Amino acid sequence: MTGKKTGEKPNGSSKDKSPTSNGGPMNIDKELRTIYVDALASGMSEEKIRRCFLSEVYGQARLQKYTSLRVLGAVLLPVVLAVVFRGTIRAELSDMFHPSSMCSVDNNMYLIEIARPLNNCSAMCRGLENGVPVVENITAEDFLLNFVRPARPLLVTGVAKHWPALDVFSYDYFKNLYMSHENAVEINEEECQFFTYGSNITTMSELFNMSEKRARLEGDPWYIGWSNCEERVKKTLRQSYEHPQFIPFATSDHDNLDWIFMGASGPGAIIHLDNVGKPSWQAQIKGSKTWSLLPTAECESECPARLDVRLEKGDISKSLKPRLLKQTGNEFTLMLRKRLRHALI
Repeated sequence: MTGKKTGEKPNGSSKDKSPTSNGGPMNIDKELRTIYVDALASGMSEEKIRRCFLSEVYGQARLQKYTSLRVLGAVLLPVVLAVVFRGTIRAELSDMFHPSSMCSVDNNMYLIEIARPLNNCSAMCRGLENGVPVVENITAEDFLLNFVRPARPLLVTGVAKHWPALDVFSYDYFKNLYMSHENAVEINEEECQFFTYGSNITTMSELFNMSEKRARLEGDPWYIGWSNCEERVKKTLRQSYEHPQFIPFATSDHDNLDWIFMGASGPGAIIHLDNVGKPSWQAQIKGSKTWSLLPTAECESECPARLDVRLEKGDISKSLKPRLLKQTGNEFTLMLRKRLRHALI
């Protein structure tokens, strides 16, 4: 998300001169908030609303495939919002327009979805009729040509079983690692991302200062994720895992961020669009995890409606880009994720 630029709110004396009056963003904001309130009362599911919205957008995109998707989205968005969004929608919609913002429309998950490039559905979903391919080993060439370039998912079993990380990575390990370096937590909070997933743990400081009982998953359940930007921590982390041999170095951001996801059993994250612009690979370090992959809107007619793939300890999967997914863990689960570069893809 891009940061918001905020200014002073218009006061009474300048109201008539404000660019937000006379049908500007302020009135649009009021209309959208009214729609949002009505939507909450209607009972329509978020998933149905999302699919209606995306189908409307991508249906038009297929009819005018030579039209810029970004321009098309800008033209269709007000109509789609007024006509389609009469059911339950997320709170982000009500915050799309900000009266105090210098921008008419702030960056938003719906706008990001409209503006992203369309997937090559036939290549991405080729051979997935019977599920995600599962192999015990694979060559770098096969991986690059048949899974990275067409953005197809893959599960490689047991390839990380010899990593020291499987024995040493844990909540206590990460707590001690960050706490052992001065200001490591503060540096990571300032420079990197932290995902709460509704666990009411909003920062790394809160994560590493929770009660011992909750850390053992005996209190309120939690599931969180973060990327590491701390160089001293990175150096230590890299001693506990190695770059998978079947992933060419030219396609992997090995020197960049490590992503850690861990927490209690049950859904780790609700169904969401992982639109990061790059595919990724992830290694299951503790417990197990089931990924439910859903096609993006433009691929619904060519791809399976849902693909479930289960990762056990020591397995590595390569995921779609972008993908709609839901994660479910078994007991305590911990996963390491790395992104692939665009080079050679």
